[in-house]
Amino acid sequence: MKTQKLQKVFFSPTGGTLKILNQVSEGLLTPSDSDLDLTLRTPDSWQATPNTLCLIGMPVYSGRLPQLARQRFQKINGAGQWAVILVTYGNRAYDDALIELYDAATDAGFKVLGAAAFVAEHSYSTALQPIASGRPSTDDQEKARQFGAALRKKLEVPTPLPSVPGHRPYKSLKAAPAQCPETLNDRCTLCGTCVDVCPTSAIHIGQGIQTQAELCIFCCACIKSCPQQARIFTSPAIQATSDRLFAACKEPLQPEYFL
Repeated sequence: MKTQKLQKVFFSPTGGTLKILNQVSEGLLTPSDSDLDLTLRTPDSWQATPNTLCLIGMPVYSGRLPQLARQRFQKINGAGQWAVILVTYGNRAYDDALIELYDAATDAGFKVLGAAAFVAEHSYSTALQPIASGRPSTDDQEKARQFGAALRKKLEVPTPLPSVPGHRPYKSLKAAPAQCPETLNDRCTLCGTCVDVCPTSAIHIGQGIQTQAELCIFCCACIKSCPQQARIFTSPAIQATSDRLFAACKEPLQPEYFL
């Protein structure tokens, strides 16, 4: 089978997932066309076009897909096209996220050709407590290109992937209290970068930076993108989680492919 187009469908608040998808695309040697970024908006509708391979990528939050991303993905119609699914996680585990994405893709009408899980820097990673800092590394990106080359080979005689690791029912999601990053007013210049990158439009500029905590999904896009490093998490619960991850996730995990 020869695909004439390649489209990326992704949710990537801090950029790690998109970086891996771009490297897989390079390995496939097929230019990308009409990408769909679910990070900041819900599409009215979207349908894959004939002879298109879709690369679908999402990060892992607490062993599951971001539920906001899952909701936005429901507007997509795979129209029987082939898809490759990929998750990125912060060096702990991807638990049931990959099988959840497999189900979401097949429910949308895609045929899943292959799957992968890559490590990307954890959202909670800081200079003092680095968690998968610098991932995806140069080696990760090379392995992503190799995965793309393997997919190109499989496309010659495509067959659907029967299953991926994970469990049904999926890992339950714990209810978290409303909390969000705080702004260090002595550093903040009201540039609006945090407003622009927030997937839920939770941040607004008024008398300073105002954040609707009930909308925060803890993606940390505002923290990672702030040019003045004026956004920080001070929540004891978040800090406790960061402490636990920093202690437990020091051994670098490697990418996993399923073809």
